[in-house]
This record gives sequence, structure tokens and C-alpha cells, in this order.
Amino acid sequence: MKRLLPVTLIVALFILSCSTYTTESITRKGDLLKSITNAGLILRISKNSKIEKEDYIRSASQWLGALTTVRGLILLTQASDAVSTYTSEAERFYQISGNGEFQKFKSSGVINMYVRGNEAELKKIMEEKKLDGMVFYEIYSISSMEMQFIDFDSTVCVLDKNLQVAYTDRQADKFEIDEMNSETIKNRLLDKISERLVETLVGLKFVTK
Repeated sequence: MKRLLPVTLIVALFILSCSTYTTESITRKGDLLKSITNAGLILRISKNSKIEKEDYIRSASQWLGALTTVRGLILLTQASDAVSTYTSEAERFYQISGNGEFQKFKSSGVINMYVRGNEAELKKIMEEKKLDGMVFYEIYSISSMEMQFIDFDSTVCVLDKNLQVAYTDRQADKFEIDEMNSETIKNRLLDKISERLVETLVGLKFVTK
């Protein structure tokens, strides 16, 4: 269904088409991805994040609201802290060694432990919302007004109806800024975080521009 978009959203989509993030696909199982027709999206953030969860959700909602869904996709906002937050680096899907190398097998192990530990809640969500897949977007972000940068890394993880991993990736990027207003810096960071999510969802054919 075609729709008219506000000028601000058209501009945002233009920016999206011209931008690039340092994203690497780790796991991609085509058959499992194709089997998903209606997925729930959960943002997974640090419990100690300086940015409120509601701000992440608001930003993601605004960006996703400008797009057309190819497959069913709903943003889930009421998941428990056990599902939607992490409290330490050890709990993250994004696992990096001391010398900065991504630890693929450790990451897979953390994801498997997360799924097992939250299996009952995840299955309940899928049953209640009539979902056959889940998309998790895990984020860690920092910014500095003094040093004039914003920085975030993230992982997208997709599970099928049986909670099997269909897709994982990783991303890490740092951007220089020229801004002294803390609210503006926060919003720029949120836009980058949401834009990276949208690019991945477009690539996975959950949404289209």
C-alpha cells in the first residue's frame, strides 16, 4: 500500500540510502530466514545505559514507521528485563577478545545460553503475538561532548519459530561530531543506531524503503 511521507522522513530515507556501517554477517541460514513470516523485534540494551530504553524504542519506531513491511514485523516493548537488557559484558551477544577480535564461538554460546534461560518467556511472547520468528537488536553506545564523537556497536540476532538461530551479525562504528548540545548529540546517536537496524532489516527483506 502506497503512502505519502512527511518531508523529514523522505530526507531520513535519502540519508539511509547513502550511508554505510561496518557490519559483518556471522551466521546466515537462508531456509530458516525464509520460513519467518511474522516476527517480533526486541531491542536489547545495557541496564546501565545513560540513554533510556524508551528513547531507543521511540527512535526505532520513528525510523520503522517510514518503511513498508515485506513480512510481518512488530516492535515489542513490554519484554522483561531478562529478555530486553544485559548487565555485563559477559552477557552480551557481541563478544570481543582483549585484542579486539570478535569471538564467534563465544558469542554463539552466549546466545544459546540466553535462549535457554529465557525460553519460556520467548515462547509465550510468540504464542500470544502469533509470531514465527524473533529479531533481537543488541546495542552498546557511548558519546562524548568533550571529545566530539559518538560510538556504538551492535548485534542483530534472528531466531526462527523453534528458537533456532537463523542469522547473526556484528557492527562497530565511531563518528566524529561537531555539536555542543547534549540532547542533539543523543538524538544523532539514536538516529545512527536506528539507521543501522533499518539497513539490516532491509537487507534481510523484513522491510523495504
